[in-house]
Amino acid sequence: LSPYAGDSPALTPDDDAFAAIWGIDFFQPIVQNPVATMAAFGDFVVQNQHIGSMVGFGGKLFSFLPYTAQVRFLGANFQPAYFDRSYDLYRISKYEIYSNQVSQDGSIGWLAGTGISVFDGAFAFSAQVSGPFGTGSDVLPQLEAGISLGDSIIPGVSAEAFYQKKEIQTFSDIINPTNAVIGARINYQSGPAVISLLYDVRYDPIEDEFTVNSGLETAISLN
Repeated sequence: LSPYAGDSPALTPDDDAFAAIWGIDFFQPIVQNPVATMAAFGDFVVQNQHIGSMVGFGGKLFSFLPYTAQVRFLGANFQPAYFDRSYDLYRISKYEIYSNQVSQDGSIGWLAGTGISVFDGAFAFSAQVSGPFGTGSDVLPQLEAGISLGDSIIPGVSAEAFYQKKEIQTFSDIINPTNAVIGARINYQSGPAVISLLYDVRYDPIEDEFTVNSGLETAISLN
């Protein structure tokens, strides 16, 4: 996938920039009963020549309280969740690290998450915090939270909203929209066709301003 998407002055007709990622993973159930479930999982991923891996466990308590915990081993210039929700905003800086134009130190990191899922997943809330081990201004964690509504509440209509916040130093930073991405998607499905209304507000650290984007997306579901 091109990191420039045709809208960057850095892209010329001779450029052939793309990012390719591959990996392997495992998933092993450990506990399966009505009170609690638990599984161990992990993966090994390669981005260009940069290597990262993760091991962790997760599951549900009382069928409605999901949880997860991970330890991440990140090699130099490896970026976890490369194609995340804020990819469009940071795709050029991500590619500069991917292509070794910019150096990023390796680290050992962590991720912890929980939430709630009720009515067979018709309503779900999730939140996860991640970051490298250590202290200091260069090891600030980030938060990603989301809410989703399934189509069992309103037949054919589903929705989701998310909030992603980087560089959290204090508790008050969580609700400060600087370095954040706020977005929503409303989907309407009629037969195999899905029409989605997209909306997001993003903080652009380069221009030091907020940008608003909206659009329509159509897709065909083969489920």
